[in-house]
Amino acid sequence: IFGISLTNAVTDLLNAEKGWAKEEHKDLLDNFGTLEASILTLYMSMSGGQDWGDIYAMLSVLPITNRFLFLLFVSFALFAVVNIVTGIFVD
Repeated sequence: IFGISLTNAVTDLLNAEKGWAKEEHKDLLDNFGTLEASILTLYMSMSGGQDWGDIYAMLSVLPITNRFLFLLFVSFALFAVVNIVTGIFVD
């Protein structure tokens, strides 16, 4: 759901601004231009492959609701992983 929402927001922005070829949107297009890229970017932000702060800064051109959605994903993913790992080692 998170990947679909962010991909949709990015493609809507690029369509509205006719920004598919603009250099300032290259990182946004590379990381969220397709569903596969969005899912990979979200996985990398959760697992430490990319710093989530850098990705959040990249999303600054999107509305605040999309940035909040990304923060919600990071918070949920990190707390879920921490609780599962803790539960495995405590039991």
